[in-house]
Amino acid sequence: MDFFDILLAKKLEDDRDPKVEGLSVTANGTYSEEGVVYKPVVVNVPETPLSSLSVTANGTYTAPSGTAYDEVDVDVPLPENAYLLEEYEDVPTDIASFTASDAPLKELNVAITPQQDLHGYDSPWVGGSEKNKLPMTVDGIKAINTSGTWSGSNYTVNGVTFSIITDNGGNITGVEVNGTASASALLYLKKTPDLLDNTYYVLNGCPSNGSTNTYALSYSNNSNIAYNDIGSGVDIQKFDYTTYPNSSVYIVIYSGYTANNLLFKPMIRLASETDATFEPYSNICPISGWDEVNVVVSPTTDAEDGTTYNIQFKDGDNPLTVYGGSLDVVSGELVVDRAKITINDLSVTKSSNANYSFQIAGMPRKYGTGVFDIISDSYKSNTTDHSRESNIGTLEVTNDFTILCNSGTRTFYICDSQFTNNTAEEFKVANKDVELVYELETPQTYQLTPTAVKSLLGSNNLWASTGQIETLEYFTKETS
Repeated sequence: MDFFDILLAKKLEDDRDPKVEGLSVTANGTYSEEGVVYKPVVVNVPETPLSSLSVTANGTYTAPSGTAYDEVDVDVPLPENAYLLEEYEDVPTDIASFTASDAPLKELNVAITPQQDLHGYDSPWVGGSEKNKLPMTVDGIKAINTSGTWSGSNYTVNGVTFSIITDNGGNITGVEVNGTASASALLYLKKTPDLLDNTYYVLNGCPSNGSTNTYALSYSNNSNIAYNDIGSGVDIQKFDYTTYPNSSVYIVIYSGYTANNLLFKPMIRLASETDATFEPYSNICPISGWDEVNVVVSPTTDAEDGTTYNIQFKDGDNPLTVYGGSLDVVSGELVVDRAKITINDLSVTKSSNANYSFQIAGMPRKYGTGVFDIISDSYKSNTTDHSRESNIGTLEVTNDFTILCNSGTRTFYICDSQFTNNTAEEFKVANKDVELVYELETPQTYQLTPTAVKSLLGSNNLWASTGQIETLEYFTKETS
């Protein structure tokens, strides 16, 4: 007697097609399967006619005698509450909403996007989100003040010494001024500060009793001084960058005046902010990575009503910080396709001696046609969409803080007009801590522990802390 080989049926850990309970097959012999198998049910027999084929499983099937060979698809009726595999079609999405059975998800892929708090703006804005909108760093001030001499953080010009004061974190908290000016002595704090259009600000921080003959804190276009704070603050509005490309904020000690421990605490604040108390400038758009993801499954959009699955990112036993990529939650495969770097780690060259375009090289980044995906904590893209590129061409930019990409040569530039007269090395020193996140030329893969995320019976809302849901497959129940 010839016996058929083995029943080929999809198991639970595979595709999870509709469930078949208590299968029993007879065909030139007997085969029985304990437990659960899944459709399609396929019977394999030697190449001789099947006789008396019968299948019992939630119903009965009989094949015509002498007509069937080898593989026979058995059409078993669905049992009540059979599990059916469904794919969520509306991904990627922030929250996936679906109706399912209480069973582990077959597939779940979540995106990992860089964390960057833009505070409501469409790209990094160097004007700051905290009270002080005037970005100042010691290295940045050194780069734009070259007429006098520097000794540490002390700058002397025309008989006046400006001493920059910093806190333990390196934030500038004030400038102390001493000396008699043989001619007007200036300390530039920022060239072309990046302020918002149609927005009113207040410039303050000058010691009291200043004047246009003694000392002041000024916002000027270098040809027509427009705003002077002489001790009580002054209302200002953004200069147009095209009309006034040389606008700047600076401290001035006028010729003949003797400064004695004058303490300036420069700040630009929104006019709606009435508190003039000084606060150091803080970067609004720091970039931080992820060291874990929380996947939430809840019947509502409140995490407290559901279950949270916490998955730690690790490289073996070592914690891993991820700036972009994706995670296959079910298999545990983590793909990292973004990395963070500072300008200090890169090569910088100047486009030309009379320009403010600096070419940045040294990142092992992806050079895809039409793709420009670099973000910075301090410089904003020349478009509101970080994924778009722009030909650098004749350097037609709308403001001085810009990231550009040349589609022809696939090179990466930062344009910053306050460094027009500086070398590439001076630019690099002043911007050494500027952070960039870029797309890796070759993504890296890590194996994490697989996580069985279980859907709820009925309504489900699923989301991840790191980004959108990219792929989702789950099971629902049908009745016959």
